[in-house]
Parts: sequence; C-alpha cells; structure tokens
Amino acid sequence: MVYQTFAKLFSHALFQCIAILFFLLSFYSPEADASMSVSKAIVHFEPGKSTREDVLVSNSDSKPLYVKVEIIEIENPGSASETRKIVKNPKAARFLVTPNKLVVPPGGRKAVRLVNLAPGGDKERVFRVNLTPVVADEAVEQTSVKILVAYQLLVLMQPASPEAKLVAERKGNKLTVTNTGNSNALLRSGKLCANIEDQSSCSELPTKRLYAGNTWELELTGPGTVSYIKAVGLENERVSF
Repeated sequence: MVYQTFAKLFSHALFQCIAILFFLLSFYSPEADASMSVSKAIVHFEPGKSTREDVLVSNSDSKPLYVKVEIIEIENPGSASETRKIVKNPKAARFLVTPNKLVVPPGGRKAVRLVNLAPGGDKERVFRVNLTPVVADEAVEQTSVKILVAYQLLVLMQPASPEAKLVAERKGNKLTVTNTGNSNALLRSGKLCANIEDQSSCSELPTKRLYAGNTWELELTGPGTVSYIKAVGLENERVSF
C-alpha cells in the first residue's frame, strides 16, 4: 500500500516536471540560420599572379546580414607547435582584409577583398579569416534563439619558388611522409591498391594537407601501392609511394 502511494506521488511529480519543461521549451525556439554563404573556402596566392583576391559573401535571407571579419595568423601550421594569433596590425602581418565588417542586403552579396602585401619570399605564409554573422540588436530582444553559421577561410601565400618535396618511407603497414619543401601539399583521392591494374582491389585513404616541415604517419590495412593526387597551389599530379 505504501509502495503504491509512493508510486502515484512520484508519477504525479514526474508529470508536473515534464509539463513545466514543455511549457519552458515553448518559449525557447532555436533556429538554425544558414542564410550566409561564401564563394570560396580556400584562397591561393601564387607567385607572379594577382596579389588581390575577392571572396563574395551572399545573403539568402529576407533581412540584412551583419558580418564581422577577423584575421588569424598561423605560425608553424600543422605541427605540434602550431600557434594562432589574431592580427591587430595588418601592415605588420603584411596581409590586409577589407572591410573588417559588412552589411549584406537581403538577397544580395558583398565582396571581401584579401590583399597580399608581401608576395614572394622563401617561406609559405598561412592565415585564416573568420567571417562571423552578428545578431542585430533588435533580434536579441526576441524570445527565439538563432544559431548562426560562421565561415573560416584558409589563405595560403606561396613563396617565390614553391616546392612541396615529399619524402616517403614504408615499414610494414606504416607509411611515413615528410614534406621537406617550402610549400604545403594537399594529398587527396588517396588509394591503397593490392593490384594497381585492378580497381576492385583498391581501398580509399584519408585526405591530408602537409605543410612545410610536417610529418604524417599513416597506418595501412595491408600491402599494396599507395597513390595520391598531390596538389601544390592549383597544380595537380598523381604520385605513388
């Protein structure tokens, strides 16, 4: 009898808690906003070519889009000692992004210009650019919560004579690749083929960007030929290890 009474009280309390939770959730309406899009996610500055690149920010919403722009400089990219710092002085960083904030009209688009102030050199420079939507003041007063989708651009500034020299070593099922050059290489569309003439014997391998000085260890599932498309800037070639 005591157990039944306790069970009824517990059920009643649980029902009240659930009712209160649904009542509170009725005032909390999270809304994902994917109205912002960008024309490109990676920007390459190649030697001897334009030092300016434009990225278009589009707004598919019916309201204006407010965007904050922020530059991040990457030191020792891809390594254990990688550091990222916000750029406060574009002139000192030799990289300019303008404007630092923009308003994109409904259904419109605006350009963000990236300028390499110091092309060439003997070392690749790497930056990230954050494009972050900002909620307008009037939207803050509403009961709903809007989840804004931000973008981060990868900016690669090649040296005067870019070279991604990959040195590979295989021990058993372990492949070790080191980039001893001065520019990054993107290894994509990788395959491990037990028989290079038989595509059915091939399995896919992960994509990897190797910056200058980086070493990558890849555990293979078995013997066979490893091949990748090696992209350096906008140049591509198939390589095998």
